[in-house]
Amino acid sequence: MGTTSNPIVREAFVPALSGLENVFLIEPLSYPEYVDLLNNSSLIISDSSGAEEEGPTLGIRTLVLRTVTERPEAVSTGVAKLTGRDLKSILNNATDALVEIHNQGDRVHLGQPYGDGNASARCVAAIAKYFGKLPADHIAYQWSII
Repeated sequence: MGTTSNPIVREAFVPALSGLENVFLIEPLSYPEYVDLLNNSSLIISDSSGAEEEGPTLGIRTLVLRTVTERPEAVSTGVAKLTGRDLKSILNNATDALVEIHNQGDRVHLGQPYGDGNASARCVAAIAKYFGKLPADHIAYQWSII
């Protein structure tokens, strides 16, 4: 479990969790370390909006401990699921997800919920087309500016 540098939050939960054998507390990670940790996970359970984006992008089942989300794309694909904060709901959804992982593998292959990675190429093509620099039938996703 990732910890926070916020001293008020740390005082509230670190002492209660630090003695548990099945809970590993880790200090805050750099972004690359965080993504590596997620990428080596089978299931993410979090109320973090960041995990709500990164987990589904990596194809990792993500249980979001919220009742509403600003990121409905991942929920609509089925990679992320809103559980709310009720313990029974969280446990039931986690159990279901672990059974799915056991039966289907730890990655969900439903496409990228947040796009295909070609938005910048499409924007450049649209601007170039607007200024008459591309033919009308140009398809933006066939080329890259990189």
